[in-house]
Amino acid sequence: MRFLAIGQVRNAAALTLVVTLVCAGLLVSGCGQKGPLYIPETPASEESEDSDS
Repeated sequence: MRFLAIGQVRNAAALTLVVTLVCAGLLVSGCGQKGPLYIPETPASEESEDSDS
């Protein structure tokens, strides 16, 4: 029976590791920059209007 207990501990440790890695992957995938990746360039007509004011 001693080997059965060790096997159960290994299974529990493996399950804990898998669950932890899945949860960490979900948390990390939720992080990041939201919205556009770059600041949109303003058209030349808007720049000329702002400089005249």
